[in-house]
Amino acid sequence: MSSTSKSNLLQRILIIASGLVFLGLMVIPLLQSFWKKPNPTAANPAAGQNPEEQKQLLALAQGYEQVLKREPNNLTALQGLAGANIKLRNFEGALPPLEKLNQLSPNNPQIMPYLAEIRVQTGDKSGGIALLEAFVKKYPDIPEAQKRLKELKQSPGK
Repeated sequence: MSSTSKSNLLQRILIIASGLVFLGLMVIPLLQSFWKKPNPTAANPAAGQNPEEQKQLLALAQGYEQVLKREPNNLTALQGLAGANIKLRNFEGALPPLEKLNQLSPNNPQIMPYLAEIRVQTGDKSGGIALLEAFVKKYPDIPEAQKRLKELKQSPGK
């Protein structure tokens, strides 16, 4: 193998690894928010955010939507749109970008638990449980996911 081929291979590996790290660092804070118990202000979006924050989040979400019109598989825009909608407590709006992220990155362990929680939040408890079961089967060494799955199975409801 020539030195330029080795160099190109190394560059590709570094670019892919950097992209995965970047995606992971953006998703981790969202994941952590789901593992925490809900706080009373979370039920009322206005209680946790001032109108200026809501305007900024709405503008951010619209910007991500514009990017996705041009580049429907843009992982950063999908993640940003999902995150903005979650912060706005618009779980129905967060569901499609999370589903697309999960479809585009099926081996990313940070997306599936979010998607499961959003499904539960939108009333699809059985869909959320099914996703968490698949996640726990694939990643059995994550106790938070096992605990959340047990909680969902024991809680009354759909």
